[in-house]
Amino acid sequence: LEALPVPEQLDADALVAVDTAATAVLDLRRWQDFRHGHLPGSLYLVRGPMMLAAAGSFVEPQEPVVLICEAHEVDASTRALVRSGLDHVVGWADAATVHAALQQRSATTREISVGEVASAMADASLLDVRSTAEHEAASIDGGTLVPHTRLLERMDQVPDGDLLVLCAGGVRSAMACSLLERAGHTVTNIAGGMHAYQRHLQHAGT
Repeated sequence: LEALPVPEQLDADALVAVDTAATAVLDLRRWQDFRHGHLPGSLYLVRGPMMLAAAGSFVEPQEPVVLICEAHEVDASTRALVRSGLDHVVGWADAATVHAALQQRSATTREISVGEVASAMADASLLDVRSTAEHEAASIDGGTLVPHTRLLERMDQVPDGDLLVLCAGGVRSAMACSLLERAGHTVTNIAGGMHAYQRHLQHAGT
């Protein structure tokens, strides 16, 4: 087996200087931390099996990668990315470095509750990033289906204008929001996803 890449630890100035249009910055912090402040154009990934599926479909194989994670997570995260075909991991930075970098360059991601969806749809398009089977089982009228692992290759099918992004529980949609923002879209994540939306309808008696 080939040796793992040894990414360079970046300081805040080096992180701010990263061109996120040409380099995939993969942020493994908690969603609440990411959405309240992240490097513009960076990609949110949740650890675990979803990370590999998203990384493999959000990032082109030839793209350089910078990881946002803690020092003890670098080797395992790099190994996971290499397994998914991303072996050009060139750098990493920890949460403290990100916090310092955000003083110079920062973006946030909006999120709403399921109770706000109906009113929000008056001014935004609904994008469902679940699987086809999930969408067929239950969906919100007026939405466009593009599974999150197909977004990069089917970006031309994403509606223009502001987007409300939905999945089953809010995790895949959060990751999808970061990819869509990197592509230039204005997005809002729907917290809790379809499961929370269905519970909301039941409590409302509809």
